[in-house]
Amino acid sequence: MFDNAEYGRALDEFLINMESVTDERSDAIALALGPICNVLGIGRVGVCFYENTIQERESEVKETLLYETEVYNDACIYTQREDTMDTCIAVYSVNGTCENHGWDEVILSKIKVLLKILYSFHGRIRTMRIASEMLYKDHELEVYNLNYFVKVANYLIDKKEIGKYCACRFNLKGFSSVNDRVGRRNGTLAMKKFVKGLQLNIEDDDIICRVGGDNFIMLFNKTRLDDVKLYLAGQDVYLIEEDENVYISASTGFYMIDEDCDNATDIMDSISMAAKVAKNSAETAYTAFFDSQLLEQSKKNRYIEEIFVDAMANEEFKVFYQPKVDLKDYLMVGAEALCRWFHDGKIVSPGDFIPVLERSQAICQLDFYMLDHVCKDIRRWIDTGKQAVKVSVNLSRKHLGNSRILEDILDIIDRNNVPHEYIEIELTETTMDLHFDILKQLVTGLRNNGISTSVDDFGTGYSSLNLLREAPWSVLKIDRSYLPDGKNYDEKRMAMLKHLIALSADMGFECIVEGVETVEQLKLIKRNNCFLAQGFYFDKPLAVEEFETRLMYIET
Repeated sequence: MFDNAEYGRALDEFLINMESVTDERSDAIALALGPICNVLGIGRVGVCFYENTIQERESEVKETLLYETEVYNDACIYTQREDTMDTCIAVYSVNGTCENHGWDEVILSKIKVLLKILYSFHGRIRTMRIASEMLYKDHELEVYNLNYFVKVANYLIDKKEIGKYCACRFNLKGFSSVNDRVGRRNGTLAMKKFVKGLQLNIEDDDIICRVGGDNFIMLFNKTRLDDVKLYLAGQDVYLIEEDENVYISASTGFYMIDEDCDNATDIMDSISMAAKVAKNSAETAYTAFFDSQLLEQSKKNRYIEEIFVDAMANEEFKVFYQPKVDLKDYLMVGAEALCRWFHDGKIVSPGDFIPVLERSQAICQLDFYMLDHVCKDIRRWIDTGKQAVKVSVNLSRKHLGNSRILEDILDIIDRNNVPHEYIEIELTETTMDLHFDILKQLVTGLRNNGISTSVDDFGTGYSSLNLLREAPWSVLKIDRSYLPDGKNYDEKRMAMLKHLIALSADMGFECIVEGVETVEQLKLIKRNNCFLAQGFYFDKPLAVEEFETRLMYIET
C-alpha cells in the first residue's frame, strides 16, 4: 500500500534541496531526487534538452543523466515531454527499479507531478543562466565582460587571494586598419582567434574580459606574466577564408595587485592609468606597469577631481590673456584666453589638471566658465571705454558629444551682451578624426552667427585637409613645432611651414603662428608672408589687470 506520509516527507525534502541547485546538470539533482525516487520505485531519470522543435526533430542530443541506481529495469519506462513558450523543450525518461515492472495510476500520477516540478526547476535554472550570460558575457567574442571582471575581483578580494593575481588592460594596436583590409566580419574573427590564443597562455580560473571595441582587461595568476607579455607583444592570426595572416599586437598596462587591495575600482584605475602610459610608450614595447609613481599620479588626479567643483565655485580659475600681434606694425590685434588655476596660494600647472578634466565632462564645465569670464571682461572693456580686441577661447573635443553646443555657446555670449565679432572659438585639429559632421556643423553655425573659428595646433595630429576644405574656418593656427628650435636645421620642417602658410592664404584663412620666441623665428614667418603671431617674444600670458594696460596702447 502506498505510504502518502513517506511520500510527503520525500517530496518536501526534494523541494528544499532543489532550491540550492543552480546548474541543470548538477550532481546535486541526483542527491535531491534520491529519497523521492526510492518512494516512487524509480531507478533512473534522464532528460534531453532541446532549444526548439526543429532541434528536437532533426538533431541528436546527448541525454543528461539526472539520477541512476546501480540496477534498473530497461523494460519499465515512462517518458514525458515538457515545453513552454519562453523556455526550452525537455523530454524526460523514467525507468523503474529492477524489482518494479510498472506503476499503478496513483504512483504514475505522482511521477508526472514530479517531472513537472523538475521541469519548473530546470526552467528557473535556465532563466538564471541566460540572465547571468546577458549580464556577464560578451556574445560577439564569447568572452566575459567588465561586470564579470568586477565580480571575480571582488570575490578574490573577499577571499584574501587577490595578491596572487596580476591585472592588465590592453588595446589592439591599429585594429581599424585590420578591419579596413579584411572587412569587419573577418576582423572580428581575427580578434576572436587572437583572444582564444591568449586564453591558452593562462590558467582555467584566469579571465579575459572585453571592455568594448578592441579594448580588453585580464585577471591572471602572476606566474603567467611572462607568457601573457610575450603573447600580447604580437601574433600572426591566420584567416582561412582570406588565406592570409593578420598580425595583431597590443599596448598593455599591467598591475601586480597588492595583497591589501580592497576594491575592484582601484584595480581598474591602476590598469587604466598604466594602459594610457603604455599606449604612448613605443620605447618600452608598448607596455607599462603601475608603480609608486603612477600611484602618486593617481592620487593627484583624484584630488583634482574631488576639489574641482568647489574650485569653480570659489573662482580659483583665472583668465590670462596672451596677446596676438600684427607683424606689420607690431600692434596687438587680439589675444588667446588661457586658464590658470590658483589653489592654496600656488599655481596648478595646466599640464596637471587639463588632462584629468579631459577624462570627463568636467572640461566642458571649465570651457564654459572660461568663455563666460572672457565675455564679462570684454563687456567691461567696452563699457569703460577701452578698445576691446577679439579673444579666442579653446573648446575641448568633449563638446562634440553635445548636440546643443552651438546654442550653449551663443547663450553665454548673448547673455553677456558681447558683440559676436569679439569672440573666436579655437578647436584643436586632433578632433578632426572624430565627429566630423558635428564639427563641420558647429563651425558653419558659428560662422553664420558672425563668430570666428580657428584650427588650433594645426599639424600636431592627423590633419584632415578635407575638413579644411569643407568647413568655413576663419583662422589656421600653426603649431610651434614647425618653427626652428635653433639646434638643428630641418629642411622638411621649413618646407611644411612655408606651404602651410601659403595654403592658408590660398584658402582665404587668416594664418597665425604660435610659440614665437626668437627674432630668427619672427623673421622666418614674415619672410614666408605670415604677419600674425603670438609667443613669449612678445608677451607671456598676462593677468587681466596687466593685459588691460596693453589695451590702452591700441590705436582707435
